[in-house]
Amino acid sequence: MSLYKGKVAKEFIVRRDEHIAEDKRSNVDPYFQWDCEFVEWHQAKVDPFQTLYDGYEYDTTHKVLGNIDYKIYSKAGVHVSPYIQKQILEGKIDKLGIWMWVKPYKRLELGESVEYEIIDFVDAKQALARLEPDMKGGQRFQYPLKDITEVDLNKALEELRGTRMDDNWYYFQKNAK
Repeated sequence: MSLYKGKVAKEFIVRRDEHIAEDKRSNVDPYFQWDCEFVEWHQAKVDPFQTLYDGYEYDTTHKVLGNIDYKIYSKAGVHVSPYIQKQILEGKIDKLGIWMWVKPYKRLELGESVEYEIIDFVDAKQALARLEPDMKGGQRFQYPLKDITEVDLNKALEELRGTRMDDNWYYFQKNAK
């Protein structure tokens, strides 16, 4: 875990406000959505290993970790949108940077000092394998990542061949989580 403190610069506010003006979604608070981009913007400023990516596929490129997409931590789980899931599957994202605000969120203001904590960088494909539906129809994974047991599909099919599937429910129950 690493704690960071940064000052909200005019450059960030201008960029955020441009994104808000273009954001046509009605189901999200655009200020919260785009204020959360402060972390990647700030990391690109303070970490000589990271550069900000000028696109939507991911957030930064790190010289050691690869392409990172930053995700805010939530007790309900870390949300991964369908678009980001696609980028992970296509191999464009290597790590998810899990972070949180140190103080409860409020709209970022020019010149304000803010603190955030980067909790961890997790393997994007491992996070993808642990996605579960949330109550709002999205997909989230729990942090820290839970261990999962790989199911050998061929072995499972062999065990099921010639049997009733409900006779083997225990196999899937114990290996699916």
